Amino acid sequence: HRRTVTSNESSLTALADAQGSGPPRWDDDRRQRRDAHSLAGVNGFNRARDSGPCAVVRTQMSRTRPCASWAHQLPPGTSLLGGADEFCDAFFHVRETPEAGIPLCCVRQPHGECEGRNTVIVVRLRAADSRPAPAQAELTARYHNRGKDQHAERVMMEDPTLLRAIRAFGEAAVPAMPPGQQPSSASAGGMQSPPAGTAMLSVFISLQPCHHSSSTTQISCTSDLQRWHLRELQPRGIALDLAIAYPYRSHWRPELMTHEELLELGARSLWGPRYHSKGSSSDRLEVAKAVASIGAGATEAALGCALELLQSARDGTQLLCAGAPGFSVRSLCGEDWTFLVGLADADVGAAHAAGQPPL
Repeated sequence: HRRTVTSNESSLTALADAQGSGPPRWDDDRRQRRDAHSLAGVNGFNRARDSGPCAVVRTQMSRTRPCASWAHQLPPGTSLLGGADEFCDAFFHVRETPEAGIPLCCVRQPHGECEGRNTVIVVRLRAADSRPAPAQAELTARYHNRGKDQHAERVMMEDPTLLRAIRAFGEAAVPAMPPGQQPSSASAGGMQSPPAGTAMLSVFISLQPCHHSSSTTQISCTSDLQRWHLRELQPRGIALDLAIAYPYRSHWRPELMTHEELLELGARSLWGPRYHSKGSSSDRLEVAKAVASIGAGATEAALGCALELLQSARDGTQLLCAGAPGFSVRSLCGEDWTFLVGLADADVGAAHAAGQPPL
């Protein structure tokens, strides 16, 4: 079923084409509206923060897994992506997607459902083609959110183990200069540049990187990734291949969302996680009531914020697909799923290979 869902999902590039060509441009009116909604959350209705009706609890993933782990350091008998339930929560799970006519897909159904509250990244750094890899430089690792303000992408980009491996590839790829030759002044820092195609960093991510479209609107993981690629990877001849399992809000259409869904989306961004219903219809009604009780203008502020988040997500799709050379974006393919399943427990891999439940 997951393979069917994957084949039915539009690629990020097609989605960007449908939303307009070229990188997005912010007009002054939109900037002012977004700033006004943020100020409404911080100043006008400050007492509402953390006073909503929904409980705030740590995710199961954050309670049982570190936010960064490396395949070569796992204890014996432990896999990077775990059993069927954990694998589903990390990558396999598909939310109900009315925009594409896709139903909920979860291995825990009909008795439960994944939390789906963490973005999960698996990276694989390896030499390109037949090039020899530096000792201990090839790496496979897993990351997830450290918190609301530290998304999985930032955990990955700040991982010293990954950075050491990236820099080892760059150093190994720089050709030795003949004795007495001076470094080219055109090279950054006076260092020679390695040849293009030194290595490939494959980044498998459960959700499209945000672009001022999450509850923490000041963060754009899309822009952060592109800057990181230009700073750490491109100068070392390392390409970044970003494979995305599911889009993040860029496909949501306000006309297909209920009033309560839009209210919750905006309220979570303005006033915090106690306005997150986690998909419960009854909780969404309670959120709507709580927003209305905040005061005059709160409902309008939440709805306006929701529409800005959705527009930012669409802008992010265009920006993501307009990356620099060596930064590619695509959806997951069958080969990717085979690789990811191979990082889960053995029984998950066996079920996948045989086409048997729960996969």
